[in-house]
Amino acid sequence: MSLGEIKSMDLGESQSEVDMGNGWKWYNVRNVKVADLYFIISFGFLDERLKELSLGFSNSKYDLSKGWESWSEKEERQNAVIYDNWLHAELGSEKTFGWGVVWADYDEKGGSSSIGIRYKN
Repeated sequence: MSLGEIKSMDLGESQSEVDMGNGWKWYNVRNVKVADLYFIISFGFLDERLKELSLGFSNSKYDLSKGWESWSEKEERQNAVIYDNWLHAELGSEKTFGWGVVWADYDEKGGSSSIGIRYKN
C-alpha cells in the first residue's frame, strides 16, 4: 500500500505524519479499534514504499493526552511480554516468513515496547 492509500482509510482517532528527511516517512494512527483491542500503528515508508510497521495495543482506549509523566519502564517491559505472547498465539513460534520478519521487544533507547513487522525488499 502507498502512504496515500493508508491516509485515505482515515484510520483511528488521530493521525500524524513525520518526514525524517532521509527518505523515511512515518504515518502514525492512534486508537484503531479491532475487535476488543485498541491499536497504535506506525507505518514506515522508505522512498514511498511501505517497509515497516510498529504497533502496540491495549484492552482500553489510549488516553492521547498523556505524556511522558505517565511512562513506566516496568509497564513497558510488561507490554513487551504481552505483545510477544499475543504474537505467539496469533502466529505460533515462527517469526520469519518469505515476505519478512515479525518480532516483539522493548526498545531501551526509545523507552517503549512494540510489535515490529519488516518487509523484505
